[in-house]
Amino acid sequence: MLDTADGGPMRINVLGPVELLDGTVEPSAVRGGRRRALLAALLLHANRPVPRSMLVEAVWDDRPPPSVSANIRTYAADLRRALGPAPDGRVRVVGDQRGYAIEVGPGELDLLDFRRLADAGREALHRRDRDRAAAHLGGAVDLWRGRAFEGVELGSWAEAEVRALEERRWSVVSAWVDVRTALGRFDDLDVRLREMVAERPLAERAWVRLMLVLERTGRASEALAAFEEASAALGDGLGTEPGPELRAAHDWVRPAPSPPAPSRSAPLPPVPSLPVPSLPVPSLPVPSLPVPSLPASSLLAPSPPGPVVAPAPRGVVCSLPTRPTVAGRADAVADLRRALSAPDRPVGVALSGLAGSGKTAVALHVAAGLEERFPDGLLYLGLGGPDPECPTEALGTLLGSLGVRPPDLPHGPCGRSHLLRLLLARRSVLVVLDDVADSAQVRPLLPGVGASRVLVVSRRRLTDLAGVASRRLGPLPPEDSLQVLASLLGEERLRREPEHAERLARACGGMPGALRIVATRLAVRPEQSLGVLASRLADPAARLDEMVAGDCSVRDALAATCAGLSPEERRAALLIASAGPRLLAAESIARLLRLPPARAALLIEGLICANVLASVDPPRYRLDELVALHLREVAAADARSPRSGRPRVDAG
Repeated sequence: MLDTADGGPMRINVLGPVELLDGTVEPSAVRGGRRRALLAALLLHANRPVPRSMLVEAVWDDRPPPSVSANIRTYAADLRRALGPAPDGRVRVVGDQRGYAIEVGPGELDLLDFRRLADAGREALHRRDRDRAAAHLGGAVDLWRGRAFEGVELGSWAEAEVRALEERRWSVVSAWVDVRTALGRFDDLDVRLREMVAERPLAERAWVRLMLVLERTGRASEALAAFEEASAALGDGLGTEPGPELRAAHDWVRPAPSPPAPSRSAPLPPVPSLPVPSLPVPSLPVPSLPVPSLPASSLLAPSPPGPVVAPAPRGVVCSLPTRPTVAGRADAVADLRRALSAPDRPVGVALSGLAGSGKTAVALHVAAGLEERFPDGLLYLGLGGPDPECPTEALGTLLGSLGVRPPDLPHGPCGRSHLLRLLLARRSVLVVLDDVADSAQVRPLLPGVGASRVLVVSRRRLTDLAGVASRRLGPLPPEDSLQVLASLLGEERLRREPEHAERLARACGGMPGALRIVATRLAVRPEQSLGVLASRLADPAARLDEMVAGDCSVRDALAATCAGLSPEERRAALLIASAGPRLLAAESIARLLRLPPARAALLIEGLICANVLASVDPPRYRLDELVALHLREVAAADARSPRSGRPRVDAG
């Protein structure tokens, strides 16, 4: 149960143990683990509707009871009574069959106050108003009383949201420390930084901040002791030595050898004066993203000590492959160039699509047209898809392209990732990362603040990379498919047989890879009518057999995409394919899969992330035409080989 509010001023605190304050002396407790979990899920998205499936996952994870709908209604009613009406008389918890929302006003929820103050602090940094930035960021920091939603057991979705919130708290605290340092306000900063390194002993940047604050307050010996603590923590936790910035801070703090004593007649040298530190304000992400931390060393030193490596050459570097010809993707190319060129945009874009959708060609075409925007270089690195290149090796390759010699490379991925961000922050470089398997593979390779950007190419939708926008290449519309064929075969040949050209374009389902294979086959026989191949492709049973040219095969491309599915996702995709080309609502898919709606919703999300399932008219879904054709072939092969080791698909 929940203690009922008395109708006084309402205050909800979640940045620590969850508590409700209604004007009484003691905060009201939220009793019952399920109710606390539901309240947390609603407050994470306060004033916005939360789908029922997400609430079920937040409360029960993947183990909902048979009475889940009734339980959700009961818990929502309990929350409604406990919170009481809003000042204008409206109920605070509203909902229907699709989901629920909780309505809170200004000053009623510490989480909303934190976001508001953090955003205001970021805007003040943009305006170079350090006093106001320190005030806003400090107010945001002071709202925290522990871990967000402390003591509440949450499902995987809500737990991920809380982890993201904790990351933003860390970024805001770091930015606040940096601004206070730039203003010379060192009081109690060492205490806060001690708390930070105790919380994350492997966070080298926090140790750097602590060392420099201790040095600036006349405690150089404590700063050197902190370096030893950091070295021990990194050795025990990661088996690595301090990275370049931490070593540079050590060299900055360590006193230089004493010079020979001057003769009595020699005048004493003047005491050098330190310049007033200036606050560099980097390009910041869009408002919903965390406030980036600012390098403490740049706030304290006139010429901040850099990494202990040989200076990397600042000449233009380029490792892009040959620029490909791209037809039919003008809108996508223009959108990507805008997203990567605007200074106020995120640090990069993740471009996804089926194998054969032309992702790599579009990415290289976009990158090659941005030489002026990225004057320091254009880098390309293929990461090997499902057999990913080791992050340490990938980082070494990128650092080598930026001029770091092999002897100067840090040993572990953490040190190399830190050095990469440091070098990219000083330059304007576009990095194209191709054939990315998942977010974990690419996360250490992302740039931080500064003018450098990244273009990530993957078969999967990568929507969980902080500061990286997501774009998808879907099927080409018919007119763009014809444009691709015309660019490869010549417009004159298509004009002679317009109907057959349209049949070819339809058979390829808007897939650029399929269109190129078809054009390659037709180019070998310039005297042959387009109608011959169009007739062969009209037969679904033979279509994929015909879409082969040399070592290029549409069937192989589709198989590569589907190979990344989990067994449960694969079974779901096969069953959806068996339903035919019609659009399916989420409820229909759940019935087809014979699964609870919440579980079916997770599988739908997984198939959408794999670019196997497309959302056509929300909330309805369908498979792309060639994907469905391939999956029906797979299902037929499974049915013929019941002992093949693959799960049989029962569509009954």
